[in-house]
This record gives sequence, C-alpha cells and structure tokens, in this order.
Amino acid sequence: MSYTYSSKVYHHNLLSMCMKLGFCKRNVDAGLLLVRVGLGLVFLMHGWVKLSAIEGTVGFFGTLGLHPAFAYLVAIVETLGGLLLIIGLWTHWAAKALAVVMLVAILLVKFKKGFLGGYEFELSLFLSTLGILFAGPGAYSLSNSMKKPESKQSQNKA
Repeated sequence: MSYTYSSKVYHHNLLSMCMKLGFCKRNVDAGLLLVRVGLGLVFLMHGWVKLSAIEGTVGFFGTLGLHPAFAYLVAIVETLGGLLLIIGLWTHWAAKALAVVMLVAILLVKFKKGFLGGYEFELSLFLSTLGILFAGPGAYSLSNSMKKPESKQSQNKA
C-alpha cells in the first residue's frame, strides 16, 4: 500500500464522515461570515495601528501631499469599518468606505510598485470589500438578527 493511496482514502473517508454529519453542506452564510470576520480583522488592526501612531500616519499622508485630516479619516474608516464588518452591522456602508480607501491606496501609493510587492494585497482587500458589498452580510450578522420578522399578513400574500 502506498502513502499516496492511503492519504487519498483517508481524505475520502474524512469527507464522507463530514458529509454524513452535515458539517460540509454548502453554506453561503457561513462563508460570508468567515470572509467578513477575516476582512474586518485586517482592517480593524491596520486602522488601529494608524490611530495608535497617528503622528506617523499624518506624516506619511503629508508626503503624499494630503491634508492631515485624511490620515484621521482613513484610520477611523479602517478601524470602524473593520469592526462593522466583523459584527455585520451597516456592512453596505462599511464596505463602500473601505473599498474607496483601498482604491485610493492602490492609485496613490501602490500601483507604481507593480503587482507583486506592490498592490496585490490592497487589490485583494478591495475586491473582497466589493464582494461583501454585492453579496450582503449574510444571515449570521447583527443587521440580519435585527430585522423585523415578516408579518403573517405579508407571508400569506406570498
């Protein structure tokens, strides 16, 4: 018996067991939750670093010819936007604001460095925020849990 064969058998058995237990069912809402939390953590931490060292952030923005207010704005948008993505509240607005921040970062700072070692990370964040913007927060979100249940009258019309 070869190791390759036995690892394939193990993987198949693990997948079969996962399916039988119901853990591996397609769950778009769980996928959206994972993307939101991962993306939110990245933005939250990057925003927090900018806020924690705001003097350096203001200085960097100054080298780009930007007013110091933009340093504060970006730091707050990243921090608050990241937190909102994590909890799934006002994700539409958070994703819009974060997408704008990433697009500006790509165009002003990263694009001239090329793709690898340049703007690939910011592009991933930009496209991920657009994905959340278009897909919505999913069922596992604070905004979804705050929705009022449909009235019985509107359910009967459908």
